[in-house]
Amino acid sequence: GDELTELKTLCDLKGDVHSLHKLVYQDIRESSIRTDILKHVQREASVQSAHRLLRTRKSARSNRGSRKVLSDLDDTLLCSGGHYPAGLDKRWPRKAIYPGVLAFYRELDLGTDEGDFRSRLGNLVFLSARPHVFSDLAERSSYAKFAHLLQAKRLHTMPTLLTGDLKTGGEMMLRGDMEPLAQKKAQNFLEFQALYPEFDFIFVGDNGQGDARAAELMAAASSPRGGRLERAYIHIVQPIDRTHRGRHHDTPESAREAWDKAGVVFVETFVDAALDACSRKFISPLGLRRVGVAAKKDFEVIQWSPDDRRKDMRRQELDDALRRLNRALVVDYGLDAVPLCEACAPLSVRKR
Repeated sequence: GDELTELKTLCDLKGDVHSLHKLVYQDIRESSIRTDILKHVQREASVQSAHRLLRTRKSARSNRGSRKVLSDLDDTLLCSGGHYPAGLDKRWPRKAIYPGVLAFYRELDLGTDEGDFRSRLGNLVFLSARPHVFSDLAERSSYAKFAHLLQAKRLHTMPTLLTGDLKTGGEMMLRGDMEPLAQKKAQNFLEFQALYPEFDFIFVGDNGQGDARAAELMAAASSPRGGRLERAYIHIVQPIDRTHRGRHHDTPESAREAWDKAGVVFVETFVDAALDACSRKFISPLGLRRVGVAAKKDFEVIQWSPDDRRKDMRRQELDDALRRLNRALVVDYGLDAVPLCEACAPLSVRKR
């Protein structure tokens, strides 16, 4: 029951490569043992689902969340700066954290529950295109970044990381083929879903390297016995008609129809993603406002060069999103508006 869920989640909170996914799918070599473990996990999840459906006292005492938040890394959490093969986005400084994305993760994990979040275990998972290499070099670098964000209290929990492989990475780098990358992310999702069938899932990615196609595959292959992919938020880093759509979609229109059916939403900012999530009751109105406040603060700490012309463009883009947010906060939810980002005065003026 919930004790098994807690044990599994603790396996993924250690901050290193030895996750539950690695234990079950790599360290355990015998398929019969792996099958027995997954059957036990499925049986316990079925009991938990029955308690939630009947709203028993046991389910009321449960302190776990209802969903796992899956996310890409490059151009979703961190801007790649357009450095190939990491990503395409050149609109922000390299390695800048996109405004509001960390708060968006937190609110999706919290859901509509405004209780004490500190007593809950986190449910954040990164599906990276970066391949696993010798001595876990890529993973250790990512976990060091996570630990820094956690220590700075910007990240609400220690996430787990599921990597790609050298084969799919090679196909992308040598041939520019994003389909194997999307297939690998979908495979990682299905394996992870089998470990946590008691949860639903939300995926956050970008349209630079096949995440929209991966979300389509995730939704199509979701097991009816396990959790479902509720929504996929795709950060726009290039024109939508250039998004990888897979070989079986002849036109962009057919791809968009498939993405709409799979629940894929394209967003310019994570404030817009939070607006959609609140309208679908994935997060609370207060959580929506917290994302807006955090997005403004995140923008203010990004390091720009003094003559960088992109800053005003990105500030205007975020302010437009905050205006849309404020209309919903004031009109629909009766909450106070979030202050907009103001143009910073030159350093010499601030000193004077």
